[in-house]
Amino acid sequence: EIEHGDKVDSVSWGQQVQERTEGGNCVGIPSLMMKELNLEKDTMVGIRYFIKIQQAKEVHVIPATVDDSEVIEHNQTRLEDLILRQLRVAYEGQVVPIFVRQGLHVRIKA
Repeated sequence: EIEHGDKVDSVSWGQQVQERTEGGNCVGIPSLMMKELNLEKDTMVGIRYFIKIQQAKEVHVIPATVDDSEVIEHNQTRLEDLILRQLRVAYEGQVVPIFVRQGLHVRIKA
């Protein structure tokens, strides 16, 4: 979970974690995730790490916008694998950015 202001979101960013060595208390969050959470650069947040969470058997997602539908349509073969690698935590109604390739991402709603 990431706490910012009076809001708490369940998030994950898997292999994209970028640790910074500023006293060991900083972690880099991908810019797409920051944008989705409305976080500015250098914003202080609280992070809670969970080791055991309930595993979903399946997750149904829909495009967040019409533009996202078009990205999905043109990248169907890669998208399932990308979602499985990038999406680790989801809750109903959550909008998640998925990196497709340089300069292209899609927003999906769980």
